[in-house]
Amino acid sequence: MKKTAATLILLAATVLAFSQAKKTAMEIKKKALEQETVLDTIDYLKTNTEFAATAADRRAILYFTATLQEQLGLYTDASTWYAKAAGTPGGEATNMPKVTTEEIVIAAVRSSLSAGDWETAESYLANIRSSKNEKTAAFVNLYTIWCQLCKASSVNETGDSIAML
Repeated sequence: MKKTAATLILLAATVLAFSQAKKTAMEIKKKALEQETVLDTIDYLKTNTEFAATAADRRAILYFTATLQEQLGLYTDASTWYAKAAGTPGGEATNMPKVTTEEIVIAAVRSSLSAGDWETAESYLANIRSSKNEKTAAFVNLYTIWCQLCKASSVNETGDSIAML
């Protein structure tokens, strides 16, 4: 009897392992989009990120999750997931949006500022402040001003920032 129970447990573990096989970002995304609600989609993505086949697939899923969170106004969560994506090496996943690390960091900054968290935004900006990319540098300048506006304790402290805008 003990042998049969052990065999059943081993069989169940094997089935579970195969059901949680590594998947591409596109496979995870496709299945996530079949969920009933956007929040269910986000939960599915969060749960299945660890089953991404490659680091590139994982990065793409982290980024996709963050974009959905940002679109829903879940800015703090989006900022966190963008930061996870930016910190995940791996390049581009097949059939997923092509996005650079700097673009992901800019999205994390934007989400942090949208959540009113200028301290986190400033810490993310520090990572890309010396970028040679013209578009990134423009966003760094804009979001630096946004941080200054967030720090202002009165309208009198906003003059320089408003003039720069």
